[in-house]
Amino acid sequence: MRTKFVFLSILSFSLLISLIVGNAAAETEPATVKIGFILPLSGDWAFLGNGIRDGASLAQQDLNSSAHVKLIFEDNHGDVATSVGIAKRLIEIERVDALVSIISGVAKAIRPLAAQAHVLSVGICSDTDAADGQYSFVNYLTAEQGVTRFLDYYRKRVNGSLGIFALNEAGFLKIVDELKRQGKESLDIRFTEFFDKGTTDFRTLLLKTKAKSADSFLILALSPEIETIVKQARTLGIQTPVNSIEGFGLASDKTAFEGSWYVDSAMPDQTFQRRFKSIYGREITPGVGHAYDSVLLISESFKRASGSLPLATRDEAIKKFREIDDVKGVLGSIQVRSNGIIWSEATVKMIKNGEPLLLE
Repeated sequence: MRTKFVFLSILSFSLLISLIVGNAAAETEPATVKIGFILPLSGDWAFLGNGIRDGASLAQQDLNSSAHVKLIFEDNHGDVATSVGIAKRLIEIERVDALVSIISGVAKAIRPLAAQAHVLSVGICSDTDAADGQYSFVNYLTAEQGVTRFLDYYRKRVNGSLGIFALNEAGFLKIVDELKRQGKESLDIRFTEFFDKGTTDFRTLLLKTKAKSADSFLILALSPEIETIVKQARTLGIQTPVNSIEGFGLASDKTAFEGSWYVDSAMPDQTFQRRFKSIYGREITPGVGHAYDSVLLISESFKRASGSLPLATRDEAIKKFREIDDVKGVLGSIQVRSNGIIWSEATVKMIKNGEPLLLE
């Protein structure tokens, strides 16, 4: 009996010590915020996904001195159905606190999953239908912003008829709808032609529209289709000026658009651009600044909700996320609006020497 009593006493003491040590560790170790990224890390859009990954990783490096952030990167190959499966796994198995994705169709597919699981979702995309203002948010140039800026610049610099070529993708379809809405009374749209991802021969489409004599073409697409359609137009002798909303910045090879202007999202500050290039050996790509700021916002929302350990619940953090209007990111002052849009300025850029140059 005495031996049993001694054994139980030692066991109780060991458990007590473990609890004390565990509590002490909990008070000193930073809480972890887990963010899952669903990105095209291979395929035609890999240069965009890799840029997002690297921008987010820079934010993680900067934050981990004050808040522990764990990033999980998953490759969706640019496929919506694959993205849904990845999102479910990140939510149910990895138990992430937030999701970040790019491409409007992907963000829209993730939206109901985020709401059901009470997980914060940020889409680096233009379609505002991907945002609900509760659990899902959009952090990029919206269709409304892009079209408003485009029309302002277009009327000052061109003010002629327009022909539209657009990829069948949610974000670009939204831009077309918004352009027709805002330009209903004043914009002369000669034609609107849509094409699918994977199209390689645009010659029939280009010749079909040649007789409609548009003064300018608005090209809304991603790589490789956006480069192909412009190159084939030039081969056919069609020298019509080309413009875009987002598209030129999203292309992997921008030489086909040399000298052409387009509307794009905000440009990160010069310090960040130089830092990115010094670390990764290349220029920033679209969404890099938005990726950095998204990680910053998610971390900040948990910090504001918890104040101190233990880590706040997701709902508490998401409530704080909705209220953010004063965080300084690499894209400037960040404001989360009630409709779920994370606001940043629209800019006008030109492709010069194969790279974006800020005009205004």
